[in-house]
Amino acid sequence: MTLTVSDQNMQHDILSDHVTRDLCAMASPSPTARVKQTQQELLDTMVMGDRSVVAERLLVPEGKTARWVMANQLRRQMAEQYGLDYSDHSVPEMIDSLKYTVFPNLFVEPAPGFPLILTFRPDGHDPDRSLFDVMVMRPQPTDGSDWEPAEPIIIEEDGSYCDVPGFDPLFGRVLDQDTSIMRWQREGMYASGKGAQSLSIYQEARIRHIHDMIDRYLAR
Repeated sequence: MTLTVSDQNMQHDILSDHVTRDLCAMASPSPTARVKQTQQELLDTMVMGDRSVVAERLLVPEGKTARWVMANQLRRQMAEQYGLDYSDHSVPEMIDSLKYTVFPNLFVEPAPGFPLILTFRPDGHDPDRSLFDVMVMRPQPTDGSDWEPAEPIIIEEDGSYCDVPGFDPLFGRVLDQDTSIMRWQREGMYASGKGAQSLSIYQEARIRHIHDMIDRYLAR
């Protein structure tokens, strides 16, 4: 259960053999959350695009929601920094987490404020290790400056994403948590008495679909 984002009420779609999608609403707590938060408390814990560039504490006006404030802040941020007009985009289009998975290893998150491309690649023939690439696709600056080629930053297995210069610190903590969970999952699969992973029927349907596709390709 989570206090600030959807979990059991996320949407999972299998669009084709090679493309799946999930949708997670921001500032929309789990229906099973036992701690009730005010709209201001929700806003104080959320990310609006790249949180590292939001200096002031935003407030929720009377009669409005944290989601409304987040969307408005992101529209202003994208207009001021990049000259982009998102006035015709709805609140869900601005702030909710939408992710497409393209088989076998590409993840695309086309968020207006923090668009990401993620890939997993094998690390040699070691089944317990992989290379994880995180690419933040920032819009072109509006000051007329040329694009600066990105310099890859290598993070070792025991490193932290929070130490990357210029990287959004809150998102860095999320990636650190995800990395730790993957380690625990791997150890749990080795310790499993049945020798296989148990996946939920709906919430992890996309994971099952990927493995089904891998089995189909290996059987060819």
